[in-house]
Amino acid sequence: REPGVDYNRTLNITIEPASLEGIIYDDVNNNSIFDDGIDVPLSNAYVTIQDRISMNQYLAISDENGHYNFSNIFPSIYEITVKHNEIEIYRDDILFLSPGENVYNITKPKPARIEGTAYYDRNENGEYDEGEELSNVNVTLIYPDGERVVSSIITNETGHYMFDNVTPGDYRLNATVYNESTGRMAYAKEIDIHLDENQTEIVNISVELMKIKVSGYTIYDGSPQGSVSLIFSPANVENNTAEMEATLSNETTGSYEVLLKPGIYTVTASADVFDSETNTTIHYGYTGEITIYPGQAPLTNFDIILSEEE
Repeated sequence: REPGVDYNRTLNITIEPASLEGIIYDDVNNNSIFDDGIDVPLSNAYVTIQDRISMNQYLAISDENGHYNFSNIFPSIYEITVKHNEIEIYRDDILFLSPGENVYNITKPKPARIEGTAYYDRNENGEYDEGEELSNVNVTLIYPDGERVVSSIITNETGHYMFDNVTPGDYRLNATVYNESTGRMAYAKEIDIHLDENQTEIVNISVELMKIKVSGYTIYDGSPQGSVSLIFSPANVENNTAEMEATLSNETTGSYEVLLKPGIYTVTASADVFDSETNTTIHYGYTGEITIYPGQAPLTNFDIILSEEE
């Protein structure tokens, strides 16, 4: 290089911006081409593109003709996603946008179906067995936000339910059974599911018994007796759905509270209290039985009357 010579050069490069537009539609005649008057455009579809290099993100919403448009964006590699009714109906991780106009039509995925049987797993083997089905179960298909309902159905005498013509995507299934006498929930289950395009998903729903609150006081000789150990154990009867629970009554008030799964229980209570006047330990005990029914009202006055034991 010669001294005093400026070797710097300025080179201006002009990059033409890119635009992206297209139509989002339901391809009714399945020919992969948008036919005006035949195919159904999707309005209010949220189209998001993100530059995979700069990570810049842009949003467009389709109009009543299903048309969306992005203008004056940098040519790059993008990721594109489309949501309709908050369900993701399309995704492409690699979309090359060249300078100038780019056209990209998007078809709504073919609908899915979901069906199955609502049942109570009496033998607790983790799967549906004949005879376990439940009729009159309210099964609701819910959007991912957990608030908006797609559809609801009541299971028939075989426990069967079905939702047809559902847009593929993520959903939630909610199944409930109410006690007709009390209006309270007796059984319930919630499941998150994913539906693929043009597929039938079989989902059996194992509903669970809702626990019932039982409360009261542990009492001896008309006065509260605190720090009493309470055990609610399943009674030895056929097809009992009870599950063991234990609690301790309040040391001051003698109050207690426990949540019990419906079934038949043997209730035992015991407490050892040291009597300083006689320098002896007094044993208090109780044995009884309680039946909890599905969907019954909370039992708030199940007092445990203790007796002194030898």
